[in-house]
Amino acid sequence: MAVLSETKNSPPQTTIAQEMREKIQSMLQSARAMYQSKGTEALKLADDAMALSITNEYDKGIAESNAVRGLAYFILNKAAEGEAASFAALAMFREMRDLPNEARTLNTLGTNYEHAGEYTKALQYFDEARAIAVSIPDENIEAEALYKSGVTFYRYADYSNSLENLLKSYNIYSRIGDKRGQANVLNNMGSLYARQGEYEEAKRCFDEGLEIAHALPAQGLVVALLNNIGLMYNMQGNKLLARDYFVKSVETADATGNQGLSVQNLLNLCTIYFDSGDLLGAEQYAVRGLRIAREYGCPQQEMDSLGEIGRVYHEQGRLDDAENAFNDALAIANRIDAPSSESWIRESLAYLYETKGSPSLALEQFKRFHRLKERMVNDTNERAVRNMLLRFQLERAKSESEEVRRANAKLTRTLEKQASLNRTLEQMNKEKSDLIGIVAHDLRDPVASIKMLSGLLQDRTLPPEDVPQFVTAIQAASTRALELISSLLSMNAVESGTVKYTFEQFAPVVAIEHVLAQFAKPAAEKTITVNRRLSPATAVFYTDKNALREIAENLISNAVKYTPRGGNVCVVCDVSDQTFRLAVRNEGAGLTAEDRTKLFQKFSRLSASPTAGEPSSGLGLFIVKKIVDALHGKIWCESTPGEGAEFIVELPSRKNL
Repeated sequence: MAVLSETKNSPPQTTIAQEMREKIQSMLQSARAMYQSKGTEALKLADDAMALSITNEYDKGIAESNAVRGLAYFILNKAAEGEAASFAALAMFREMRDLPNEARTLNTLGTNYEHAGEYTKALQYFDEARAIAVSIPDENIEAEALYKSGVTFYRYADYSNSLENLLKSYNIYSRIGDKRGQANVLNNMGSLYARQGEYEEAKRCFDEGLEIAHALPAQGLVVALLNNIGLMYNMQGNKLLARDYFVKSVETADATGNQGLSVQNLLNLCTIYFDSGDLLGAEQYAVRGLRIAREYGCPQQEMDSLGEIGRVYHEQGRLDDAENAFNDALAIANRIDAPSSESWIRESLAYLYETKGSPSLALEQFKRFHRLKERMVNDTNERAVRNMLLRFQLERAKSESEEVRRANAKLTRTLEKQASLNRTLEQMNKEKSDLIGIVAHDLRDPVASIKMLSGLLQDRTLPPEDVPQFVTAIQAASTRALELISSLLSMNAVESGTVKYTFEQFAPVVAIEHVLAQFAKPAAEKTITVNRRLSPATAVFYTDKNALREIAENLISNAVKYTPRGGNVCVVCDVSDQTFRLAVRNEGAGLTAEDRTKLFQKFSRLSASPTAGEPSSGLGLFIVKKIVDALHGKIWCESTPGEGAEFIVELPSRKNL
């Protein structure tokens, strides 16, 4: 009887399921509220909600848990995990036809790509989110997409589009009475005006945003606005007012009970005191920032605080303490995969070791700094090129769509097409200038290397046996700079069509032998065996001698760079009356399917990297392709991933042309 009675009084299964779903939604609501300030705790809550959702077969809970996990991961600088969680959520929302959550997740993904510097991809996601929001309709999501598009255009230095999107967002937030949204937009508009030197307009936006933010329950926006006003005054050189606003920002964060909001302001204060020579004040702010960053579990801010402490200790002459602080910061940078931070920490260590009279340690840190800078520049170049190309394609697609929609007559369509063509030509010209600027940026590192290494050579305490090593490093840096300049000049020449080819009869095998001799030392340093099968040296061919030599130099140089130590490079040259054929094979990683789509493109970075860290401008194959095309020849690549690659060039004789 007892069992029957207990069963009768038990709540229905539907009630249990409903209670569990309400619990999951409550957990997710809490996680959403805290993810920006307490990312680790928010992630733990979302993980628990995910586990409960899976146990109870609650699909919506699984999807929303993944969406919140994506937000938390992005805050914790775990972009790959955040992207995976967000895409999983997006797939489920689309399957469930949950348009509002689909649009919100698209906004999250766009924000992730904006933080990663993938601005064009970010804008595509924001546009997609906005289109869904308009169709639902949902003005909150539409305003968020416009706001985030405005922020992305700001990062892209497209201030006109940034302001346009921010104003549209502000108008929607005003219409629906979203005060937090209004204050957020005003904060970013203030930063935009300040960046352009329009300080009065910037201050107006900041003040209006502060007035709104002070009336909100949470004061996080007040902290951000005060910090940005401080940054504006710092830009103007008014250090006293900047300091006052940073102090107000810290005091506001303290008053909210969430000191985690104040770390960046404390580090800004540290910088101001450091620059004014007040090292004790700088130290106090940096140490306080470190304590709070550790308390709130913010590794990025902990690392930044340690870096500032190391800088202060170095200036104070506390060299061992500075070394410990920099090494602790370096450990965090490696743990969270922050190459940009690791770069400046290693540079700081290099100068510290120079002060301590340890030139060999200084050189080692500077080499690592240099390699990191090169890697970051390469990544930035590739990302910037990809952004510009994608942006151009996106704008062209929008332009064509708009023309088709608005065209009423043949004349109108023709005029609009001509206008679009003019804009395209202007854009292409601008992109060319931008690309040159990006690559020229690479020159700073070798020049900086030469400057620092030559400074170390002036150190009279430097052991004589270390001098040859420094001289070799200076020669390598200057060679790299010259190679980059040469590549830029070659690229500019072949692109502009100003190269004048001189056709003559000569022995191409002799030219190939000279190129092989040129790369004998780099190959020997990596114990690479260069196998060759060449036509007789007496065989003659009619083409441009310098062009052929440049083709060979680029292909053989790449083969040596991408072949691992102890590997083989094979060079085959066949010469006949009508055809010259050069095949260069390496034992590198080979080409992936994605690599093949980027092959012979300007500044393209393939999946493989030089096996000994050699520099690569990403221009060599592009230049070769242009030269081969100009000589009416052919170039192609035969490759299997993991089995190396063979580049083959065939040129026709120019004797009868």
